[in-house]
Amino acid sequence: MQRSILYILLSFFSVSLCAQELIPLNHRLAPADKNETALYFLESKLIDSTNFSIKIFYSDMQLLMTGYATDNTGQQLTGASAWYYKNGSLQAEGDYTNGQKTGTWKRYNVDGSPKADRHYSDVNMNNIIFNSALKMPKANGDFENFESFIIDEVIKDRAFDIVALSPIKIQFVVSKIGRVQDIKFDDRLSNHEMSVLDEIIKRIPSWRPGSNGTQNINVRVNYSIEFPKS
Repeated sequence: MQRSILYILLSFFSVSLCAQELIPLNHRLAPADKNETALYFLESKLIDSTNFSIKIFYSDMQLLMTGYATDNTGQQLTGASAWYYKNGSLQAEGDYTNGQKTGTWKRYNVDGSPKADRHYSDVNMNNIIFNSALKMPKANGDFENFESFIIDEVIKDRAFDIVALSPIKIQFVVSKIGRVQDIKFDDRLSNHEMSVLDEIIKRIPSWRPGSNGTQNINVRVNYSIEFPKS
């Protein structure tokens, strides 16, 4: 009897240790934060010192893709991969290099019939703008908390028309050399209010650029600034 109980307990712990923790992903297939709805789930397994085998599932746990990555969240895909429709049929297959599609990709319709191949070559990492990164950009110095900095500066400048429209959406690109460019604001703002926010953002002297783990990259960042209620 005791031997049977011991066997059951050992089996239970073995299954628990072998189970893979699923990482929730958002619509960009990036790790979802606590305020985002998980639309996909990722399972990763370390296969050597620098590579992971990964599987991504739809929210109903139907397989979306299988492949490899140099990080456990699947943001830096590498090598062969395959993508699937929700009905289980193959959608596309091909290779990744540094998170980008390379070479010839085979593509298929949902009924399994072939589509025209697509060819990828000469990927120029300098010109690509990413929506996520292994390490996201951060403002240098005393400006690390971007949201708090914007709130403090807007209130200090007495730009109360901006505060009244809270929350305010701000988007811009931090280049691979740490420069802010392509700033876009909430379209509810007037031109004057946009110019006020533009000037405030440019008070931050420099940014630490985003990285894919091996090199700095251009990254688009999005903020939703919620001003405190008076």
